[in-house]
Amino acid sequence: MRWVTDYRDRTVGEERAAEMLAAGFAVNHTSNRLQSHELEATTADEWYSRLAELRCPVLVVQGSADPRPLAAVDGMVKTLPRCQRAILRSGHFPWVEDATAFHTTVRTWLHEEARVVPSAPNERY
Repeated sequence: MRWVTDYRDRTVGEERAAEMLAAGFAVNHTSNRLQSHELEATTADEWYSRLAELRCPVLVVQGSADPRPLAAVDGMVKTLPRCQRAILRSGHFPWVEDATAFHTTVRTWLHEEARVVPSAPNERY
């Protein structure tokens, strides 16, 4: 039950991990292997170059108690041209641990982004 450590509160993590396992969730080893291969085949400079080309708005939502360090995405956030970051009081699953804050954050961001949609019909992000 590796997912336990992904939650801010270990007790909640144990409950949620048990629910996920009971529902049939499992680690997708094939997907993880393919993602790892793709990451290893691409340099950090290539990734950042691709990120810098994105013109669509991006919202990065992270949990303050995520076992993966917040600093791990600092470079991505700085590189994306239209990026906003929200850090919620949760672990790795903010949409599960604090669904209300997550939904409020996403709805607010979408509402704000709707005000800055390009005015020209053919303009692309």
